[in-house]
Amino acid sequence: MIALKNGFRLVSVPDTRATTLVFKRLPVAPAEWLCFPEHGAEMVEFFRRNSLRRYLLHGKAYRRYANHLTQRAIQRWREMSN
Repeated sequence: MIALKNGFRLVSVPDTRATTLVFKRLPVAPAEWLCFPEHGAEMVEFFRRNSLRRYLLHGKAYRRYANHLTQRAIQRWREMSN
C-alpha cells in the first residue's frame, strides 16, 4: 500500500522466500491506494497474540535453529565428500 500510495505498482515477486520485489512507476499515484483498511488492526492483533517472549518460550524457535544447523552440516559433509 505504501508503494501504491507513492505511485508504484508491484510487478513481480521473483521468489517467495526472498525479500526482493519489483515495482513499476505509475504516471500518477491512484487516489484509492488503501487496499486493506483493516490491516493496521490485524497487525496489532497479530503482535498481541505473537509476542517475542511467547516465541522464545515456545520450542519451535530452537527446533528450527537445530534443523538449520543440521542441514548446513549435511551440506558441508556432501561438499567434502565430492
